[in-house]
Amino acid sequence: MTTNRHIIYYLALLAIPLSVTAEELRPDERGVASGAYNNSDKVWYINGIWGRWLAVGQPNMWNRRDRVEFRFPIMKFLPRNHIEKATLRFEYNSGGEIKRTHIIETEHFTTERIQLSGKDLLSSATTPVHEMAVPPDSPRTQVEFDVTEVVRADIAKGFEFTAFRIRSRTADEIGNPEKKSSYVTIEQGSMVLSIIP
Repeated sequence: MTTNRHIIYYLALLAIPLSVTAEELRPDERGVASGAYNNSDKVWYINGIWGRWLAVGQPNMWNRRDRVEFRFPIMKFLPRNHIEKATLRFEYNSGGEIKRTHIIETEHFTTERIQLSGKDLLSSATTPVHEMAVPPDSPRTQVEFDVTEVVRADIAKGFEFTAFRIRSRTADEIGNPEKKSSYVTIEQGSMVLSIIP
């Protein structure tokens, strides 16, 4: 016999939200690169300078204006054609001879990047998704922000990869008049795209 107490208990169970586990995506071995904005045909590296350093800004005395680009595979989400939420996170620190605050902008590529290339450093097919000020000599710090709408757009277009670029707006505007280093390092291996299906 069903009682009011049983009905209340059943309704309470229905109100308990089901926990949904986020899937964490990382770039593959050729899914991260960096290079010099104004010399991208010659100064471009898979996995960064020396195969490990992902510098943004001015890594040395030259006016390079280095940028970082990376992509994540999203083909597994294409059949559903929808996700609930996507967040991007990475870790960074800053250094260099010139003590300068960098305005760091993360941009999303609006066209698909099946393979990364030096031309992506110059591409105007991007839209900004996040901006932050990084003071000089910042310790290792993690940042995380929402990218749901741009990842949803990529899935709706049938893209197999979603891609991003990180640049220093400060370095782009100022250049390197002192001919000394001033940069933000994106920590290798720290880039994660977290998706709730």
